[in-house]
Amino acid sequence: MKQFDAAIVANRSLAESWRELALEWDSSAGLPEPGQFFTFRASGSTDPLLRRPLAFSAVDRDASRASAIYQVRGQATRLLSELALGSRIDILGPLGRAFPAPGPDEIPILVAGGIGLGPVLFLARELGAARRAASAALAGAAASAGTAAAPAGAPAASAAAPAASGGVAASFAGLAPILVLGFRSALAIPRLELPPDAILCTDDGSRGFRGTVLDWLEREAPEGTARLYACGPAAMLAALAAYARRRGWKASLSAEQWMACGVGACMGCALPRADGKGYLRACADGPVFDSPAPDGAEIDWAAEARRVSAPSPAQSPAPGAAPRSAPSAMHGPAQSATHGPAQSATHGPAQSPAPGAAPPATDPRAKGGHEPRAGEA
Repeated sequence: MKQFDAAIVANRSLAESWRELALEWDSSAGLPEPGQFFTFRASGSTDPLLRRPLAFSAVDRDASRASAIYQVRGQATRLLSELALGSRIDILGPLGRAFPAPGPDEIPILVAGGIGLGPVLFLARELGAARRAASAALAGAAASAGTAAAPAGAPAASAAAPAASGGVAASFAGLAPILVLGFRSALAIPRLELPPDAILCTDDGSRGFRGTVLDWLEREAPEGTARLYACGPAAMLAALAAYARRRGWKASLSAEQWMACGVGACMGCALPRADGKGYLRACADGPVFDSPAPDGAEIDWAAEARRVSAPSPAQSPAPGAAPRSAPSAMHGPAQSATHGPAQSATHGPAQSPAPGAAPPATDPRAKGGHEPRAGEA
């Protein structure tokens, strides 16, 4: 983690209100991993006061660049969207816990809702690159071994021989990730270069599979052992966590909460533990949480989904509490229960109390001031 000024090298429109930001990345800060995020200040003034979080959507190691997908929702992201190429912004990162690697016998199934596409697409690309590199290394080793062992004049062994024998190459070949992306309609799909085998789901059937990502899983998910990776709204994550439990799969789910500090100091992004033993911080303990968790510290996704979907009466801020600003940017706008940008889907606005509404007194978030969420503030 490091704080530094980064130059903007791209800030382009992807769809209505959605943009892709690319920055020169200081390699001394450490290379970001899928699931991690950074915070930024788009202005040198104190308005907006707090930093905003954005999830990484890609890293170009050769060019030392990092990217994020965000939605223009409030003052900070509006200011960010207006910055020209070459402008510099204050960056702190990389932050948070990344997605873990799948086990050798686990099929990686990657699911994104709406703008939660960013970190999931990053993971898909990294897994694909690792798979290609491992396959190439195995093929090269097989060719070298075959050449060295063969008598003079004998043909070299086939590079495909290890896979045919059912060794490491064969088992690794079974780990090709399955990428499932959910949107409300074809109009909401960002103009990005998606993997050719990505499965697109739309609520209205205007593109790809008609239905939600969960509908697709219920009908089309493969048999056998898999690990579910997901980034989306609380309701989607709750449904996917329940689905993974039914299948006996492990799940690694990326949460998006309102954040103030982004480094675990303020408890503004707390999520309820499933064992009732308090809360976990999305910024420092997450944003990626495993289910089941090795140490038993899991998120009660169903409780969080109920909290963010419950109507909140309009209230004045508690004395001394900072009023909330617009939602954040790490994964996006309020969207539907299982994906799509518009109502509650990638973990944006709809997942927090209404502006000015105080959380329950027993909730650590009641401290106030835990303003924006990671994706559209």
